[in-house]
Amino acid sequence: MKKTSTPTRTEDTRRWYEPFVPPGMNVEGELIFFLIAMLAAMCYATGFFARLFAQMDLLYQYSYGERTLIPGAVMAPFYEVFNQAWTGYFIVLLCMLGWGIYHDLYYKQDTKSIYTMRRLPDRVSFLRYTWTLTLCEVLVCVLFAILCLSMSYGFYCLMTPDGCLPDGQWTLFWDNLFYRK
Repeated sequence: MKKTSTPTRTEDTRRWYEPFVPPGMNVEGELIFFLIAMLAAMCYATGFFARLFAQMDLLYQYSYGERTLIPGAVMAPFYEVFNQAWTGYFIVLLCMLGWGIYHDLYYKQDTKSIYTMRRLPDRVSFLRYTWTLTLCEVLVCVLFAILCLSMSYGFYCLMTPDGCLPDGQWTLFWDNLFYRK
């Protein structure tokens, strides 16, 4: 009888991405970097709440220890409060594109198997090995940035007192995002 060993957890997790990276490449460091960078981007995005609470505090006046809403006060527009909350995600996105270029260069310089890859009948396999993991990481980054935007806008609308919310927040946000004024 042949004895089979059960794969360890590390071997199991390594298997899911092996078809998407150049053969022989150690990408555990890249995945750890990606997780740490995404965590840092999420932490940076929480600065939105400090700006939100600071702007909300401007809507109130304090007299004799009581906090009352200033009549006619209007909250700052969402784009000003959100400011650059997704800058961290943009930086992670650029780093991941750099990793994709590194995967490409790994083929061309380190393994020198680019010539073999070009002779294969399936020309897509080269792109699969070099860009699939990178594009998956970019997609995760973009999804987290959209989630950050959605949650921030939800908190902005929920926490702003009634009557203090300016009109046309989404239009203002997209106009200022692409600098159309």
